[in-house]
This record gives sequence, C-alpha cells and structure tokens, in this order.
Amino acid sequence: MAGTPAESAQATGSGAAVRHRGPRLLAALLAAFAPALVAGALIPELNAFVLAMVVLLSAQTALFTGWRRGPPIIAFGLASLTIATVVSHLPALASLWMVIVAAGAGLALYHGTMMGYAMVGVTTGFVIVSPAPVATVDKVALIHPVVTGAMAALLTLAAGVALAAWTVALLVWFRLSRPRVDQPGLAAPASAYIALVLAVTTGLGVYVILSWYRVPVAAWLILTLYVLVMKPTPDAPLAGVIRRSIHRVAGTLAGSAAAVVLVFLVPVDWLLHLLGFGLIVAALAAASPDPRRYWRFVLLLTPGVVLLDSAAGTGLVAAEYRLAFTAAAAATAVVAAVGYALAAGSTRRLRDRYHHVDHGVGD
Repeated sequence: MAGTPAESAQATGSGAAVRHRGPRLLAALLAAFAPALVAGALIPELNAFVLAMVVLLSAQTALFTGWRRGPPIIAFGLASLTIATVVSHLPALASLWMVIVAAGAGLALYHGTMMGYAMVGVTTGFVIVSPAPVATVDKVALIHPVVTGAMAALLTLAAGVALAAWTVALLVWFRLSRPRVDQPGLAAPASAYIALVLAVTTGLGVYVILSWYRVPVAAWLILTLYVLVMKPTPDAPLAGVIRRSIHRVAGTLAGSAAAVVLVFLVPVDWLLHLLGFGLIVAALAAASPDPRRYWRFVLLLTPGVVLLDSAAGTGLVAAEYRLAFTAAAAATAVVAAVGYALAAGSTRRLRDRYHHVDHGVGD
C-alpha cells in the first residue's frame, strides 16, 4: 500500500541523507568504539562488552531522539546496565529489573522516544543473559566476563558515563544528531498494553532462562521483542497491524538466519565482531522514517547486535537456539499486535453502539 505524500517525501529525503551521512556515521562510531575496546583490554576491572553496549545505546538514542531529549534515556540506560551486571546471577531480581525496564518502555512509547529507549531493553537483556558460564574459547579476548563486584560495577559505570558523553559529542560534531527528533507517540492505552506485553514476556523469559535453561543466545528473545516494538503502529486497523508485523518478523528472521550463516562461514571471532559492527553502522545509516522500509533496519540491526556477542565455535546447537528464540519472540509480537487490534476494534464498536443508544435517547 502506498504511503502518504508526506511519508514519500520523508523517505526520499531519508535516502539522500543516508548516502551523505554513511561515511560520517562510520567515522563517528569507530571513534566511539575504540576507547571502549582499548579500556576493556587494558583494565581488567572494566567490561568491554558492557562499554560496547553503552556506545550502541548512546548512539541510537542521540540519532533517533536528539541530543537534548536523549540524555535522560542514556542516563537510565547506564543505571540499567550497571544494575544488570549485579543481578545477572539472581533470577528473581533480574526478572524484576526487566519488568521495570519494560514499564519505562510504556513512557517512551507514549512520548514518542521508543526508537532510542528500545536499546535500553536490548542492552540490558544482553548483559543479564549473556554472562552465562561458558568456556573461555567462546569469548573474544577483548570481552571479559561480567564482574559483579561493587568496585568493578562502579568503575564500569564511571567509564560508561564518559563514553556516553564522548559518543554523543562525536555525533553532534559530525552533524549526525539534532537537538530534538520528534516522533509521534502512542495513545496511553496502546503504550500501556505494549509495556505490559514486554514486562510479562521479558520478565518471565529472563526468570526461566536464568533459573533452568541459561544459554547466552537466549538474549535473542529480548532483542527480538524490543526490535519489533521499536516503531510500533498498534493504532492501525487489523490488516495494517498484521502486514507491518509480518514485515518486521520477516526482517528479523532473515537477519537471524544471516547471522547464523556468518557464524558458520567466518571462523575467527574478531572478524565476527567486526562484521557485527559494520552491520550496525549500516542499520543506523539506513534507518528510514518510512514504515514500509523499517524491515531493512531490522534486517541489518538484528545480526549486527548479536554478532558483537558471538563466537565462531558456538556450533549448530547455538544456531538453532538463536532461531528458536527469535521465532518465539516474533510469534509473541504478532499475537500481541493482533490481540490489541481485535480488542481496540471491539472497544470502538461497543463505544459506537452506546453512543448511538445515548444519541437516540437524547433525541
């Protein structure tokens, strides 16, 4: 279905912007990631993976909400990552924290800042789930296991604050981040509904994963859920909800499959991380306000984020886990979207019926 003239013009402008900002975005993110990797390699108390998540969070928030609206989201994200490192081995507390993060998503959806806030949920989920005990060979040398000691957490937080400020400053310097990026928010009922779905699915999922079935690739469940609601349209008619959900699911599953193929084809861990970084840069550069092109952003972002935490020796079982968790989250998102559309349609019909009765009585 063709978009509105405003959407078409916006998409055309976005395409031209992508061609011009791509090299600048690459340079900015390279300059932002470098201190995170170097600091993580030189200082054992710091976690390079957490710092890499800080860069992703700061970059996406500054790009899609603006450098004036972004700092509160980034600040909460830094606090969330710090808490995640402490509670990652405590299923009940970790689950509770994911519920709190999901509640914040409701506010972000209402205020139109979900494009930035979604990365809070993604990065928090990865930090909570990924530090499962695995063989040293399965971790790239620059990524240390998460240290949950108070001093280590505080040092990583301090480094994260500096790194977040550095990342935002770079994006402003390269003229990639505007002061304010306004995006339409959702109605309060829709925002609350999506936040409730995220709270139940991510909270319950984290508790089950940490308690009985902890595998690092389970973070794909949280990644997929937040990516699929990053730019939601639950107020659209049922047909529109189903169509957009299918597009997002297709993009996410295709990205997951691409990541699995890359893990098998590339036998070197640092090359996997380099490919992941490149895919994330491409995703951020290709992001378009046109909802018809959102699947391209999902297709690039999904494998990019996960390849940053992948290892060449994960094998077929891990690959199957990745696709299974992604498919489960995608199915949940589609069912939730259809359920909301049906409920909203029933509510409108009921409201119209009572309005008709009241109108008739009034006459």
